[in-house]
Amino acid sequence: MAKKTNNRQKVIIVGGGLAGLTAALELAELGYDITLYESANHLGGKAASLKDNTVYDGDLKPVKNTIANRVQSDHGYHIFPLWYVNMRQLWQRIGLTADEVFEGGEYYGLQRGPAYQFTTPQPRNDRELFSLLDLVTREDDEVDDLTFRGFLYSRIYNDLDSVSLNQLFLNALSIPEYDISSRVVRNLFRQWMPVIKEKNWAGLKGPLGEVLIDKIHAAVVAAAKASGGAFTLKTGHTLQRIALDGDRPALTFSKLKNPVKAGDTPVILAIPPEVLRAMQTDELYTAEPAISKLNYLRSNQFGALDIYFKSKLPKIPIDHFDLVDSRFNLSAFDISQHWPVFTEKKKFDGTVLQFVAGSCKDLAGLSEQAFTRAMINEIVHYIPAATAKGIAYIVPHTNATQPLFVNDVGTWDYRPEPRGNIFFFAGDYVRNDTDVASMEGAVRSGMNVAEAVRTAHTPKTRPVQILEPLGYTKAQLAVMRRTKVIPGRVKIFLEYRLKELFDDL
Repeated sequence: MAKKTNNRQKVIIVGGGLAGLTAALELAELGYDITLYESANHLGGKAASLKDNTVYDGDLKPVKNTIANRVQSDHGYHIFPLWYVNMRQLWQRIGLTADEVFEGGEYYGLQRGPAYQFTTPQPRNDRELFSLLDLVTREDDEVDDLTFRGFLYSRIYNDLDSVSLNQLFLNALSIPEYDISSRVVRNLFRQWMPVIKEKNWAGLKGPLGEVLIDKIHAAVVAAAKASGGAFTLKTGHTLQRIALDGDRPALTFSKLKNPVKAGDTPVILAIPPEVLRAMQTDELYTAEPAISKLNYLRSNQFGALDIYFKSKLPKIPIDHFDLVDSRFNLSAFDISQHWPVFTEKKKFDGTVLQFVAGSCKDLAGLSEQAFTRAMINEIVHYIPAATAKGIAYIVPHTNATQPLFVNDVGTWDYRPEPRGNIFFFAGDYVRNDTDVASMEGAVRSGMNVAEAVRTAHTPKTRPVQILEPLGYTKAQLAVMRRTKVIPGRVKIFLEYRLKELFDDL
């Protein structure tokens, strides 16, 4: 029987990112006494907004007391497609209003050169969209062992140069085709296709920390109060070691003299895989096999950059846009058209663009200034104003200690379940129906782990209400396969590939 105090179940959550906070909200509503430990002095993890950032001028010299020093800066901009069903439900629960959400309708591409040529990404031919239709109808055993690029190349109707969907969709997720499992892309598009013709690129009007994370935190506090539970937040407490006290965890945190002995209290580990696997010990290897399996998972550094331009740039769309074929898979969002600090309070007259670099492997280990210089040297080929004379301020985020989990081929079996032997696990790398590393995956994972804790410790309480992913039934997929994919393969082979084969001869 689980040990209780005042008839309330306790729970320990390690990690105050999106998954940990979502779990805290669900369990607070169920009346749990929650203690949440977070290593940073703020909540949010990769969804946090940062204060006290280093700010540079156009010459890459540090500056202080500027608007860029006062505005909170995200690790990188985030988009919220319509298939983020649990995230969007969470918005309603925490009181996020329509006025705080921008529902984008397009996703543009900016061509290299001085002309600011923005175009809407389109398939180069119908093979690209047909490849997606083909993929979503495939069974697990047909896609498990292929990268997405490998799947495209393996189609009899494609040649090596005919299809690439990086620009059309995947740049928006900061995941290159050669890095991601075809199974993951299949699952993603099974959720996306039912709503793909609708507005799909929501952004929040303001820093994530203020608009999203602070509201979730407030909702947790309110839920704990309403249910008669307790919520204790301990920021600046870094998990340093996991030991065993008998067969139960003993957690060593910075700022605490003695380990926290969990006893019968469930412990949710909502920390990144690269942090968690560093906790491995001889005794944990046997007691909690899920931790050793994390060695098979990989994370990639992603970079971000906020640039405050001295003047308004022409033709910048209100929606997100890619820098087409850019070296670092760069995309951007003009926050000066959306954030109230710029649109209402008018604290800065120029354009402010948030850039995200989905691929910056060759920048690993560089200093912040060298990282920033490399980014600027690429951006200037698309936006000529990105020079020392045209830039007022730059806020870089190398995110070297905040990499993104990569959905590699064959890693599903090594990803932990929400409930392990002695721990519960949360994070977008933990198995969940969303599958792809994303904010929806983090929210769903937080809900999944809360339900796992509830089932194990307070099974008579109401279940956590988790929305099923959007998608198609098996019967619908079978019809699509029979009526569209099979005849479509023949048609496209005859229309494109047969001619290419003859040309090769």
